[in-house]
Amino acid sequence: MRLWHVVGIFSLFVLSIIITLCCVFNCRVPRTRKEIEARYLQRRAAKMYTDKLETVPPLNELTEIPGEDKKKKKKKKDSVDTVAIKVEEDEKNEAKKKKGEK
Repeated sequence: MRLWHVVGIFSLFVLSIIITLCCVFNCRVPRTRKEIEARYLQRRAAKMYTDKLETVPPLNELTEIPGEDKKKKKKKKDSVDTVAIKVEEDEKNEAKKKKGEK
């Protein structure tokens, strides 16, 4: 093999790796001003979305966990009560009032 054969094979190998990586990671340079502005708006929207997503409380604070002891839940004041818990408490209070009236 001659030196130019080795250089040619090596350059083809490097070129094929670069093309593969660009296809996998979508490394395309925008060509027009419209594309540049669209990419900027897309990145800004994604950043705003992630910032808002960080402010959402964890799911376990928003919903009732099945099988969780309700006494433990009442003792915890730092958790957020769900609508279902409030409705159950209202029903219990109404039932107590009805028993007290009879």
